[in-house]
Amino acid sequence: MVGQELKISGIPYRVIGVARATGAVFGVPQDAFITVPLKTYAKDFGAPGRRRAIYFNATAKSDKSFTDAVEEAAVDAAPSCFFRSQAFRLA
Repeated sequence: MVGQELKISGIPYRVIGVARATGAVFGVPQDAFITVPLKTYAKDFGAPGRRRAIYFNATAKSDKSFTDAVEEAAVDAAPSCFFRSQAFRLA
């Protein structure tokens, strides 16, 4: 599938990678998602609103770089976006 084209709402995208399958949790598939750069999403679909949601998964080498990344994403996104960040420390 890498290198092939797929269409989302009629917009063509090139597949550049495939995530490892994780299966289902309580019968809900966890493998039905795509990852698109934030600016590409905003260009193609507009700002998230009542009918759209964007979920972020992120890791960072330090608390400072995590905070910087959250702030950068908030600035790049539309003013109507709501951001909630949670930092999880691995022991």
